Amino acid sequence: MNKNDVDEKFRLWLSTNPHPQFPISILQRCLKITTEPPKGLKANMLRLYTNLPNKEIEGEKMDSQFKPFYKRILFSLCWYHALIIERKRFKTLGWNIIYDFNDSDWDTANNILQIYITQSEEVKLGQTSVMGEQPQVIKQPPWEAIRYLISEVTYGGRVTDEWDRRLLNVYAMEYFNQIVITEEKHRLGNPNSAEYIIPE
Repeated sequence: MNKNDVDEKFRLWLSTNPHPQFPISILQRCLKITTEPPKGLKANMLRLYTNLPNKEIEGEKMDSQFKPFYKRILFSLCWYHALIIERKRFKTLGWNIIYDFNDSDWDTANNILQIYITQSEEVKLGQTSVMGEQPQVIKQPPWEAIRYLISEVTYGGRVTDEWDRRLLNVYAMEYFNQIVITEEKHRLGNPNSAEYIIPE
């Protein structure tokens, strides 16, 4: 191919991991953009929320009855993602094998939440009393399916170590359940600390 055959407006976007055999001549002639997740849970949470449009945070696509659920679960998902990203900083103390979890995992998990939250079923708590009081009826999403699709398929698809997979599942059990959407000021992390709670 002749140099004159290349259009002046031609641009190439190349995405790559650092590698010692990457051609130096390409590095010298290009603009380099690097993205690194910010350090700390709070910084990771802020980054995720900053990248989300307000209409998505508000659950604009959803029926109004599911919006409060979605907002709380969205916060829980952001926490889950930030937590597993942050564990990479601790090398083998965080994960037995370092995994490349990224924003595409989070996007997929968010799509799963949006789809499955709307499939919530009405569940009766308790039975009709002797006095004729009716049991409380609540909306309950299919938590088992949500947990499986997020921890085993979306994030777990990258995980090869059995202990790391167990850890992902433990986090999923903790952050994707009915208490997250029903308990006021549900605590994330240390149950005795009021520092990390799901806001209203």
